[in-house]
Amino acid sequence: MEKRKKEKTAFPIRRAVLARQSMFALLMFGMLGFLSACKDDDPEVENAGLYAIDREFLMQAAQSNVTEVALGNIAIQKSNDAAVKDYASMMITQHTTAQNELLSLGSTKRWTVQNQLNEANQALRDQLNALSGAEFDRAYLRSQVASHQVTAGKFATQIDQGRDTELKAYATKYKPGIDMHLQMAQQLVAGKGF
Repeated sequence: MEKRKKEKTAFPIRRAVLARQSMFALLMFGMLGFLSACKDDDPEVENAGLYAIDREFLMQAAQSNVTEVALGNIAIQKSNDAAVKDYASMMITQHTTAQNELLSLGSTKRWTVQNQLNEANQALRDQLNALSGAEFDRAYLRSQVASHQVTAGKFATQIDQGRDTELKAYATKYKPGIDMHLQMAQQLVAGKGF
């Protein structure tokens, strides 16, 4: 009778241990499936080896850089205001440096880094190119405030949630400059009553 009692109590304990081990194994396989789903290994997808958040950041950072350089060049030609031209010159210098670093990183990691304006930014460039004088300055500076607000948010997200360590380091390095550009653009807008 004693032996039977031990067997009866031992079996449920073994069954509980097996159930826990099975649940753990299922949980681990589920997590591996989730993590593999986060990376896109489709060769048709640009930068497929990156997680989606990193791929999006890479595209947005590059687009921000080339846009700021293009719009800065227009501002130097179109604006009659020395402060606007100084700001534009700073945009060209600092965003060229940032883009060159991104291109270098992309080359090292075998990523595709866009170095041309997308359609939306081409349209913005064309819209600004059609303006002149104070009207240009107002539109240019307002676009600078809006674009740097968005970019600052994207860089903050990459710092907090990005997966690639080099892209996180890039975002960490350039985020203070983006915040400074935003503050300067806001001050120019306020100072000129735009």
